[in-house]
Amino acid sequence: MLAVLWFSCLLGTLRFRLTQSYVNVQFVLYSFCLLMIGISGFVWLAGGHHAANSFALHASSLSGWGQWTFFSTVVLALLGIEVPMNMGAEIKSERSIKRYLFWGCLVVIVAYLWATWSNMVVVPVAQNNATYGIVQTVQIAISHTFGSVVGFILVLIFVSDTVVYNYSFARLMFVSGLERRMPHQFGQVNRNKVPANAVLAQTVIASVATAIIYFPIQSATSSYATKVYLVLLAAVTVVWCTSMVLLFADVFFVRRSFPEKFKEAQRTPWALLAVCGVLGIVADAAAVVLLFFSPWAPIFTKAGWDLAVGTITVVSIAVGLVIFLVSERGRGARLGRVASPAETGLS
Repeated sequence: MLAVLWFSCLLGTLRFRLTQSYVNVQFVLYSFCLLMIGISGFVWLAGGHHAANSFALHASSLSGWGQWTFFSTVVLALLGIEVPMNMGAEIKSERSIKRYLFWGCLVVIVAYLWATWSNMVVVPVAQNNATYGIVQTVQIAISHTFGSVVGFILVLIFVSDTVVYNYSFARLMFVSGLERRMPHQFGQVNRNKVPANAVLAQTVIASVATAIIYFPIQSATSSYATKVYLVLLAAVTVVWCTSMVLLFADVFFVRRSFPEKFKEAQRTPWALLAVCGVLGIVADAAAVVLLFFSPWAPIFTKAGWDLAVGTITVVSIAVGLVIFLVSERGRGARLGRVASPAETGLS
């Protein structure tokens, strides 16, 4: 984990074009894997096999709110579609934003349906591993060796994800440094014109968290690592959905506070924007609430799941609020010092 983190740090401090080329290669490999996963379902059926699972909708599947906790996992899978917008200052064309949002969302939705369908066709649900079930799909339908190659490529994707998240979210810390909400060093770039200090700071924080969480020695049969993995994913879902509520609500806030600028930048009819804003707020809020109705895995008790996810969520949000309040106070003081010469007539 530490090696992956610091590899992402290294790439995040190099020229952005070089880093993006690496991510593009990974995207091509990932697309190949998705293609093979989907084809595996057709290969399985063409070989005379029946679908491993029923696709029929049963009333029992809809009974009880606990069944709907899967909605939170679906939202988690789709979260992050807005992350490249953190790179707004480095996007050259407005058309590229539109193309990305349209085709990016469409490709993600199709890819998940394509891979999930094939997985359900090939692997019986009782044998399906929640972590590497899609690798099992290729191993069973085509060959174990080829499926292992696909699995290896998919593991590399986690490295690429870490690289992307590191350099993307470093831009937010960079802006906070520029606005003096965080130490001004975060608002500086290196000779490659990237916010290396912000990337480094994020990596150090992540490394400390990794050491605290994973360094304790566990037995080979312990489910500790799996529990931590799922709890952190769930907490990320809650925190991220909470922040996404603000993004969707901003449609209404910005229109009210800056009506002229909003109208100048508007490219979509207001009625459609309003509907999307409301649906986004409701969907994100539902994902947060439904997540607590049932654990994501039977290795948790309901009380233990709620306590673990709730604690991490509350601590994360509290830290964020403290940073914001401290930055507001510090920024106000710094602005006051800048304004003082004018107030004394020295300007």
